[in-house]
Amino acid sequence: MSSPGFRSYSAAVAAALILTLSLNAAAQEGGGSVSRDLIGGALLIFRTPEDPPVGGGRLKGHRITPKVAKEQNRIIARANAARSAPTPRYSEAEQQYRQAASLDPTDARSFAGLGNVYLDQSRYNDAVAQYQHAIELKTDYSDALMPLGYALVRLNRLPDAIETYKQALKVEPDNPEIHNNLGYLYNHTGKYLDAVAACLEAIRLLGETGEAYKQGFQTRQEVLAHAYKNLGNAKTS
Repeated sequence: MSSPGFRSYSAAVAAALILTLSLNAAAQEGGGSVSRDLIGGALLIFRTPEDPPVGGGRLKGHRITPKVAKEQNRIIARANAARSAPTPRYSEAEQQYRQAASLDPTDARSFAGLGNVYLDQSRYNDAVAQYQHAIELKTDYSDALMPLGYALVRLNRLPDAIETYKQALKVEPDNPEIHNNLGYLYNHTGKYLDAVAACLEAIRLLGETGEAYKQGFQTRQEVLAHAYKNLGNAKTS
């Protein structure tokens, strides 16, 4: 027999299934689908990581000369351009990011950039190694934590992915996509009560405005639908 606390979610699940269908229908009508960025039947959300910024990313307190910093930024800008070209030049991007890493091995951006290059090519083990190096240098580097979690999922390293998303949550506690992804992973590791809690938090955040969620309404609807679907999966497992 289910516990009283667990049964209390029944009404929410019924609404979840109805709202999921209606939101998915609205998304199809309005366009802007992010289905290409999802795995596992539109349940886990992944967005292609942006190029590392030209500036910042080093260890706190680390000092390099202005000349080296300028050259470092120039190299990273070239690497970004190669990766983001209409026809990506991954070999060139990899070479440039490695050059930047050699120039300043304390700059997390270079390693995150390498991770992006490998992730784009589905070289998940290589991507994990580079993202982990970036995070060792800069523990709050969310632009490395989020794709690291995805790469770990693709390698079926779900417990490691959970820990990575939990670390990302410390940096961005109001990011509903992280809560949703934790809900997805808890479902796939049999932690259904944790999945319910994570999905409900994602839904709560998506119902708010302002800093809690900065993306467009169409995307917000879709993420909300995925959170409800994960909630439904947790309840029916």
